[in-house]
Amino acid sequence: MTEEKLVKILSELKSIKPKSDYSKKSRVLLLSLANPEAAPRLATFRSVFDFLRVSAVTAFGIILLLTIFSGVSYVNKNFSPILLPGLDQKSVITEADEINNSIDVTLKEITYLDNSTAATNNQIDQVANNKKTLVTETVPTPTSTNSQYDQKINDLLEKASQ
Repeated sequence: MTEEKLVKILSELKSIKPKSDYSKKSRVLLLSLANPEAAPRLATFRSVFDFLRVSAVTAFGIILLLTIFSGVSYVNKNFSPILLPGLDQKSVITEADEINNSIDVTLKEITYLDNSTAATNNQIDQVANNKKTLVTETVPTPTSTNSQYDQKINDLLEKASQ
């Protein structure tokens, strides 16, 4: 290399200048190292940007969770009775009412059969003891209410005992 080429290269390098962003950041960095309290706060833009980014991710996550929960609720409300009939509250209450009504009917039948058995046994005892009794009424049907046929049975028993 000749001296002329070297001077030419050095003059070209002398004309190179850094970009304005780089020079500002470098100046702030150097000043903050010398006196940290006197350095201007350029980091606030970065912290605001980071805060907005974290907030956006959090909001997206919350919206996603709400969407999932509302979807699960919708599916449970509309498709659960079809897929899992035991989870449908209305059908469970209806079924429980039907069972309760059938139990009531069964209890009424048991009461009727018990009362009619007692009346029949009483009549058999009277016939066995050769007592002459005239029964003019029959045992009431299970369609009548409990108090009505209980009263009729009591009346029959009293007539039979006289």
